[in-house]
Amino acid sequence: MNGDSKYKLFRNYMVNELQIGRADIEQWTKEAVAVEVARIVGQINMDALVREQVRLTVNAVLADTIAGRERRSLRQEIADRLVDRLLVTINRSASTGG
Repeated sequence: MNGDSKYKLFRNYMVNELQIGRADIEQWTKEAVAVEVARIVGQINMDALVREQVRLTVNAVLADTIAGRERRSLRQEIADRLVDRLLVTINRSASTGG
């Protein structure tokens, strides 16, 4: 018996004997994914993530300043870059429901 025949037998068993349809499987999959996403998001250390992004941004601005590309005050440049990154993070969180 080849794989296609085994699949058809299994599918027919699920549909006919267990009364499980495609919509049931899709719903169960959505629920399982939502639970897993919530679990993973709950493990994210936002404080450490924000601190690391701030550190990277400050280092990038300092590197630009040291290289002689200073056009604005260091304070203003860091503030602008942090606002941009934090807004992106906030927008991503809002769009994913987290």
